[in-house]
Amino acid sequence: YMTLKNTKKVIFFILINLLLSSSFLFCNTEIDSSSKKIDFSTLLENYKKNNRDYQILELQLQQATNSYKETLIENGINLSFSSGRMGAEFADSSTKINLSPEVNVSSSKLNNTSLSMNLPLDFDISKEGEFSSEIKGASLMLSTDIFSDISKQKKITLEKANRKVIESQRSLKKGEIKIYSSFLQELRSLYSSALAVTQAENSLIEKQLDFDTIKAKGYATSSAKYRTANLEVESAKRTVKEKERLYNSALAIFASKCSVKVNQLDLSFVIPEVELLSIRSFSKEDFESLEKAKWNYHINSETRKLNTDFSLSAQAGYGFSIQDDSYLDSAQAGLTMKMKGLSVSATTAIPINQNSNPSISLGIGWNPSTSKLDNLSYQNNEIQDKIEKLEIQDAEENFFDTVLKMNETYNNLEWETEQNLEQFNLYQELENDMKNWYSKGIISESEYRQSKINLENAKVKLAITKIDRIIYNNDLSMLFVETQGEANEN
Repeated sequence: YMTLKNTKKVIFFILINLLLSSSFLFCNTEIDSSSKKIDFSTLLENYKKNNRDYQILELQLQQATNSYKETLIENGINLSFSSGRMGAEFADSSTKINLSPEVNVSSSKLNNTSLSMNLPLDFDISKEGEFSSEIKGASLMLSTDIFSDISKQKKITLEKANRKVIESQRSLKKGEIKIYSSFLQELRSLYSSALAVTQAENSLIEKQLDFDTIKAKGYATSSAKYRTANLEVESAKRTVKEKERLYNSALAIFASKCSVKVNQLDLSFVIPEVELLSIRSFSKEDFESLEKAKWNYHINSETRKLNTDFSLSAQAGYGFSIQDDSYLDSAQAGLTMKMKGLSVSATTAIPINQNSNPSISLGIGWNPSTSKLDNLSYQNNEIQDKIEKLEIQDAEENFFDTVLKMNETYNNLEWETEQNLEQFNLYQELENDMKNWYSKGIISESEYRQSKINLENAKVKLAITKIDRIIYNNDLSMLFVETQGEANEN
């Protein structure tokens, strides 16, 4: 091994020790010792802040919440005021002013009940200052549904709006988990790239040792064995440079996504250790696709149950006029019925303080197409009901398939963790022994360096396994929903 004392040996020794130091995962650039290193949680937080998809999900949640508030307002008690018609007429002898203010109160919760009042006012002001007023056609009207599905429709509308908020909350949470997994995937890729560099360096050392042995044996430079060994060394060098280039490029991209400088990255930080979640600890009813299929069936079934074939509403009102010294008033009442394309309305007016006869009006309408359309709609509703039940069955089958798949992944990860930990402990013990043997001259320098490379490779494999465990937990948790603490209909 005396030939290793040449310049090449020195270069290789420096490269390997750089790679095997505590900072072997750094980019091969000069590191400023004053630069503050960034820990795992800070990198993750910066990575999340720079992710536009997460920002969009946050805004979409705000939109859904605002839409739900709008629905609550629209389906509550509505009070409106209006000045109505306002006008003025200027004559030589007087000025006439007319107003028609209106007030309306309605509530869909109370059987679509509404109360409206209209008060037309006319004022006449003469040039001499005389003032007169009159009220023409003032009215107070109350209307309500005796039998209809308006209140049920409003309830379903609120439930759908609330569901959008819940789904937005779930999407935001799932988006955060996805970003975490994406961060871990990129970190995993970096560790794999670093592992590829050390493996390439290890291969280069082996090729160089073989080449030095051939030279030591006195093979001519023109011999096939000499030239083949030399080509293998040159090829190994190119491989090392290529792996280093790929690693440095990936490291720079990752640093940019985390809003840090390359010389602030220390990828030897401790990766969080997690206990693997078991799919058996989750409820089948919370399986996302099954929960969604059941909710769709529930809300659509409630919608299909609405009886739109028949409705009956009532109206009652009071009207009056005050003109000069006379006061005229009357009471009004009416009913409106709709059923399968047939509409019937009846209205009566009863004068109160004047010698007038009561009156009644009746209206009948029929649309023959409505009955046919209702029958077709009923058939389609039955078909849709069967489709949604089949979707629930598909989701249940998907759940059982997922249980088998996730259990297999769980077992593989547990085995892999155990194997990599055992391998790490073995290489750590071996590296300590090799260090002692090397100091006593029992083994060669290359053998000791190779043991250090094997130990670092075991460290990286163990780190990758830790990442795989977190990603597994993330993937599993995204398959289920949390029904506690979500938006409600209050």
